[in-house]
Amino acid sequence: MKKLTIIGLLMLSQFAFAHDEGHGPKLGDQPKFGGKVAAVIDKKEIKKGTDAEMLYKAELTKNSSNVVRVYMYDKKMSPITIKEFGSATAELQYKDRKTRKWVSKSFKLEKKNGYYEGSLNTKPRRPFNIDATINNKNKKLFMAFDNLN
Repeated sequence: MKKLTIIGLLMLSQFAFAHDEGHGPKLGDQPKFGGKVAAVIDKKEIKKGTDAEMLYKAELTKNSSNVVRVYMYDKKMSPITIKEFGSATAELQYKDRKTRKWVSKSFKLEKKNGYYEGSLNTKPRRPFNIDATINNKNKKLFMAFDNLN
């Protein structure tokens, strides 16, 4: 029985830290639209975790209709235009209720009036993560929004 309990605890601890370390520096900025703020990094630096260089900041919001918006900011949280940025995609990640395995579903983000917008094609189980990638000249910008409700 002891072995079973220890194995169970070890398995649970693995899931607890699966996506929590984050990508890019930890931020304490207040969101301007009630969403979640994350560091924007070069996608090539994902493996550096919190040591990755922050290039911009971004805020993700989701409304009750599962419409997601991504607002871009400079490092001081001043809004910036998205004209210079290219196309964007995002990936929704959540644990399936029946299989308990992580599920990933991609969706497009379209440029709107000063932000990117996309629609989740499913209602995710909470908590969930959304990772977004924006093409910017010769770099792919990456942002991870973790533990969303």
